[in-house]
Amino acid sequence: MKSDVYIHTLSSYAHAQPTTEEVLPHYTILTIVFSSSFSEGDDATTRLSANSQRVIKMMEDVDVVHTILDYLCTNEVTFGTLVGVETHNPGLPICSAEEIYKLAHRLELEDLQRKACLFLKESCTTRNITERVFSEIGMFYEDVKKVYQEYFQAHSKEIQQTTAFKEYFERLEAEGDMEDMVRIFKRFRELV
Repeated sequence: MKSDVYIHTLSSYAHAQPTTEEVLPHYTILTIVFSSSFSEGDDATTRLSANSQRVIKMMEDVDVVHTILDYLCTNEVTFGTLVGVETHNPGLPICSAEEIYKLAHRLELEDLQRKACLFLKESCTTRNITERVFSEIGMFYEDVKKVYQEYFQAHSKEIQQTTAFKEYFERLEAEGDMEDMVRIFKRFRELV
């Protein structure tokens, strides 16, 4: 569900400055996520009030943002390989651990990054690692890159015998553009 997401109302915490050392988790993430929505000199805390109906346009997947907000409030997160099914928390679907990792990285939520990276490490298989190791996250996010690279190198012979490996490269040759193919073949040479 990667499309424009519109948030119509925000809780009163979005305009209330914390008065103690305690920073409200959802206030913090809303400030970070929405900070780019306001022009320079525009005070978000003044413009957003409990009675406002301000619409803020974001490019983040609403389920990923919701999952991270829930994590900040509860310190719990559910990862899974069946993306989109509901978790034990009604209304909160399971999101891609890679998508959660990328947003947690952008928001500098190191503990959540570690949890997502650990899940990604534990869920590597010879069938899914080819897609993962050559993906954007597998090539450009160092912690995940290292996890995927170590798994790929440790199981390289088995991986190259899988149907998933063969199908990935056949699909790349048929559908990929030249720039992607060069980048992926260069990465493959680094791995083997």
